[in-house]
Amino acid sequence: MSKKHVFLVGYILDNDPRSMELELDEDSLTDEQARQYIRTHNPTANDQHITDVRITQIQKPKGESNDPGHNLQHSDL
Repeated sequence: MSKKHVFLVGYILDNDPRSMELELDEDSLTDEQARQYIRTHNPTANDQHITDVRITQIQKPKGESNDPGHNLQHSDL
C-alpha cells in the first residue's frame, strides 16, 4: 500500500484567499500541478485569476491528535 502525502495549497482567486487540502500518492507537488488542481476545482478560473500559490506539505493529517494517549482524560475519549 502506498503512503499518502497531504499538501495544503493556499492561493488567492480574484482577491479572495482560499485553500485546499490534497492527498496524493506523490511525495512532492509543483506549483504548476497545484494550479491544475485549483483550475479543476474552479473551472472558470484561469492563470490571471490565480495568484500567490503556496504549497505546504502536512506531516500529520488533520483529525489525528498530537497528544500522547496517556495524557488524555477519560472525558476526552
